[in-house]
Amino acid sequence: MVGPLLGKILGLVRVAKDAATKQINGVKKNFDLDEEDFEKVKEELAKQCESSTYVMEISGQLVLNFGESISSMVKTHFLNYFAINLNAYKNLTESELLDATCFFCDFIEYSFHSDAGMIGELNAKFLEIFNSGNDIATTDVKQTLSYGLGVFSKYIPNSSYSAVVPQVL
Repeated sequence: MVGPLLGKILGLVRVAKDAATKQINGVKKNFDLDEEDFEKVKEELAKQCESSTYVMEISGQLVLNFGESISSMVKTHFLNYFAINLNAYKNLTESELLDATCFFCDFIEYSFHSDAGMIGELNAKFLEIFNSGNDIATTDVKQTLSYGLGVFSKYIPNSSYSAVVPQVL
């Protein structure tokens, strides 16, 4: 019961964010926004997405307390939302990126750690974000990414870890 309800909330967040983004893009075309104005717009957009932070926190508690028995429900109703955000990290607010990265850290660590392929993909994406040089990769984001890389390393088989391990130059 809780999975479908929270999944609907994530759907509503997506719709609200898409509508707000469309409106913002229209404003940007018609007006010259300076950096301060754009920061205010980003803050307002972040408010549209606050509900997804609560869903991420709830999912973290679910997998922490119920482990693998809840992983199917979390995967079915929440994973897609956070995966889409993670893949579009360049267009997210810091809060949204933290939500996506924290979701996957909790999900893999506490409930869904047998899919080495998915974990390898997450490892690569976390590394990409960490090394992006993008302003969104703040200290808090990098700390979460580093934690996630440690979590993932516990569940990637040693035989395939060399393919996903960070390369030190």
